[in-house]
Amino acid sequence: MTNHALIIKGAEAQSEFILGGKAIFTIENTARNTRLTYRVEAIKDRDDAFDVRVFTGSDNSKKTSYTFIGVFERGVFHPTRGIVDLLPDLKTWAENANDTYVTDFANNMMRYYRNGWTLSEKQEAFLAKKLKKADLAPAVIPSDDFRSKSFAWLMDTLAKGELPDAIVFYHEGLCCRCGRRLTVPASILTGYGPDCAVLVEKGDLWKSLNKSFPAKVPAGATLVSKAA
Repeated sequence: MTNHALIIKGAEAQSEFILGGKAIFTIENTARNTRLTYRVEAIKDRDDAFDVRVFTGSDNSKKTSYTFIGVFERGVFHPTRGIVDLLPDLKTWAENANDTYVTDFANNMMRYYRNGWTLSEKQEAFLAKKLKKADLAPAVIPSDDFRSKSFAWLMDTLAKGELPDAIVFYHEGLCCRCGRRLTVPASILTGYGPDCAVLVEKGDLWKSLNKSFPAKVPAGATLVSKAA
């Protein structure tokens, strides 16, 4: 199973996949038994620019389960400044929904941020509610979060050469029984999600392969150390 087609090897192939236009992939650190799943999509009407999000929810098929962390543009990752980066999306949604109150709110918040102001807790809560309703990420991750730093490290490492041997790069898969998206390495390797694996009597195999878990690393750390 180590030669499964959904394991992508080589910096060139991995980079091409990430910047394909609508990529979902998982990077697993076998030395630490941790993993992160990213969603990288080309931004319409912006040349060589990509919206970058990390999986933080419970349903990998929904965009709202991926939290915005920044933009990768012309070879450089620009981590988010905060929820302000989603305000243009909110404004567009509000205009399409003919919601003038939200449009005005978005315009005001963008002006506030340009002047160095920040949102109050009440404003953050209101904006998060509207973002969720618009099927956008309900929150953003700060630039110093390890998930943002890990993506920056990933792209920088691929630009310079190969990833460390401890890192395994997985193309997303689909469950061959129910068709749901697979992003957990054990699911990708078996071709079944955990529930379907049990139904087809492959539950023990799935469990034996499930050796990594969503990374929970203190802020400031990267996915893999220099020694890995």
